[in-house]
Amino acid sequence: MPKLSEKIKEYALNECFFDVIGFAPVQPSDHHTIVQNWVKQGYHGGMKWYERSVDTRVNPQKLFDSAKTIITLGVNYYPFDYPEEVLNDPSRGIIARYAVYDDYHEILLPKLIQLKEFIEKELGRKIEYRAYVDTGPVLEREIAARAGTGFIGRNTTLINFEYGSWVLLAELVVDVELGIRTVETLPWGVSNDETRKGHVSTPATCGTCTRCIDICPTKALVSPYTLDANKCISYLTIEHRGIIPREFRSAMKNRIYGCDICQEICPWNKSRQKQSTHPDFHARMDLYAPKLLDLFPMSQSHFSARFKNSPIKRAKREGFVRNVLVALGNWADPSLVPILEHGLQDESPVIRAHTVWALRHIGTQNAKDVILKHKSREIHPRVLEEI
Repeated sequence: MPKLSEKIKEYALNECFFDVIGFAPVQPSDHHTIVQNWVKQGYHGGMKWYERSVDTRVNPQKLFDSAKTIITLGVNYYPFDYPEEVLNDPSRGIIARYAVYDDYHEILLPKLIQLKEFIEKELGRKIEYRAYVDTGPVLEREIAARAGTGFIGRNTTLINFEYGSWVLLAELVVDVELGIRTVETLPWGVSNDETRKGHVSTPATCGTCTRCIDICPTKALVSPYTLDANKCISYLTIEHRGIIPREFRSAMKNRIYGCDICQEICPWNKSRQKQSTHPDFHARMDLYAPKLLDLFPMSQSHFSARFKNSPIKRAKREGFVRNVLVALGNWADPSLVPILEHGLQDESPVIRAHTVWALRHIGTQNAKDVILKHKSREIHPRVLEEI
């Protein structure tokens, strides 16, 4: 009979529709000092939850006492290509490709539970486990690399051998010893595993390529394998709350939720863009570069209805409208002035502040007059500062 790990692999791929699976023993991180220093330097931005969980992240043995194996899983999520003329159309908003689907957390978590139940059936007992979909205190990319499913590129993403970095990761931590071996890793998880099906010989790396570092518009990749979240467009448009620092707004252009720029330029990805065939991943074409004027103004009820079941709801209405206003300002079409004026009536000072910036970026006399007219009734100091 096949080993349990082989049964798990077959079930995960064929019944749960994962595209990638690997196994890693529960053990301390090879890069705990790097991770701790990254947090000390403040590169995690406002993600205090990351800082609070760093001790567990670098040592998954702290998840629960009997933890033995981390089953790392992945799903190819690549939905479509954005032609250059769409990416560069200032009247349209670009949404990161993973977010054009329903929320992947809600899709993949039941699949992990399904896999857990299969393992219990095979063992004939209940197991202790933890199931995580991008939310657990684990270094999921390092673990996936250690499990032989890919390597970590200079842009800090996990690059899978078949699908590139267009992979959503999930983990099932179990109290089952699966008799697996540790895959040798180079700095930040570059795989040297020769047991990968269909792949042999030398380790996969980025070689001398630095395209992701060179192209990052906000210079968030401060060095190879080191991302400063404070500068990252993905962080700024999703996790960051409040005012977006002025020095990054022009660089954001029309990216209104997330950012794929470092993935779009990656040579590994260019030859590995395979459209997802997962039965639960259906791209929403209303999120394919939507027209900015369809997204502003936007009430709370409109936001809640349009992005129901979408990961975009994570940014909240205030954050998403803020992002759209940055894109409208970068479009800088003078005809937008009367439309933008609606933003000055919004109850959110964050939205009013970014409306001021968008009008100022248009820079016509009409835009300036609207700002000055509003100044007399504005009371919030941050909006007045923006004025």
